[in-house]
Amino acid sequence: MLHGPDADSALRNRARELIQQGQLPDALRSRVWGGKGSGGPCALCSLAILHDDAEYEVAGPSGKESSLRFHFHCFAAWQLECIERNTRTLDSSTIAFLRADR
Repeated sequence: MLHGPDADSALRNRARELIQQGQLPDALRSRVWGGKGSGGPCALCSLAILHDDAEYEVAGPSGKESSLRFHFHCFAAWQLECIERNTRTLDSSTIAFLRADR
């Protein structure tokens, strides 16, 4: 897996796409498990999470029984997109509320 600013940007873009498509949740999960890689695919980049890699596991989107597994950098990119998405929603809601209050 690549690292650096270009890779980070690509991972954030991919996370944004998967969130918009409903394939990844748009909100952070309250429970996260970590451990050694299981060899399964990452929910964001689709590459195998090798046994030497850290693996982060979260509950899947509503209606899906399986959990989502991520590389560390992929998990971080997804978290940042969730935060940014929810901050934009909060800002829009706050602005609408303030305008309606006048």
